[in-house]
Amino acid sequence: MLDNRVSIWVNRVLDMGAPSLVTEFRQLRRWVPENMTTNAFAANRPLNRYMDVPCQDARRVILKWPGIDNDYIHANYVATPSKDNHFICTQGPLVTTMQAFWAMVIQEKAEYVVMLCNTVECDKNKCEQYWPLNVDDVMVFGEDNDGKITVTNLDVSPMSKEDHFVRVSKLKLEYKEFGQDTFKIITHYQWENWPDRGVPATKFTAIQYLYVHRVLLAYFLEKYRSRFEHILENGGAEKYQKWCADYKKATGCD
Repeated sequence: MLDNRVSIWVNRVLDMGAPSLVTEFRQLRRWVPENMTTNAFAANRPLNRYMDVPCQDARRVILKWPGIDNDYIHANYVATPSKDNHFICTQGPLVTTMQAFWAMVIQEKAEYVVMLCNTVECDKNKCEQYWPLNVDDVMVFGEDNDGKITVTNLDVSPMSKEDHFVRVSKLKLEYKEFGQDTFKIITHYQWENWPDRGVPATKFTAIQYLYVHRVLLAYFLEKYRSRFEHILENGGAEKYQKWCADYKKATGCD
């Protein structure tokens, strides 16, 4: 059943072409879920980086962390076809929300953090330096002993020679759980050339190009890559190449 739905969805995307997808995306941006409320968002203005991007009450992450009295952070769960709370979209931390950010990472058992900006862009602060930038750098968040979080940078490297603009850091998070010292290792990806509005140019192959530039589709396509490639091998390659050409024309991306 799922295989069939994946095939239908992929073929629909290929048939639509990039210009139609751009139009559909712009229409979706204006869509608001029925009965959506943003009461916590409105009540916590100082904890929001941007007031034009609301945080839904029904899907927000509720913090439960020692030493943090407020349960609010601008972060919403995002569903995928296989899981209701598969990943989290959050705003770049402020000085006052860095501890809350790392508390959320630990509480929600996140393994990866993907950052699609630089801390400063066009002389404007876009995000605080919430993680230790260089190897052996350490940052400590929180004064309460039970809620304190220590973050240490263990390793920094580019994702690959070709993908040098993606800075990959291995971070060690140390904290207390049930009164005992413990830690976890997470991977932090910073995409250093992602523009404020739009998508970056890449040197990826055709399939990788599709994964990267359709960010909201990337996880889904990667998960079902073998099925997607099966479709291409059975007569869909020409349609896919046309779709890539249309996408390049519509977005201006190489």
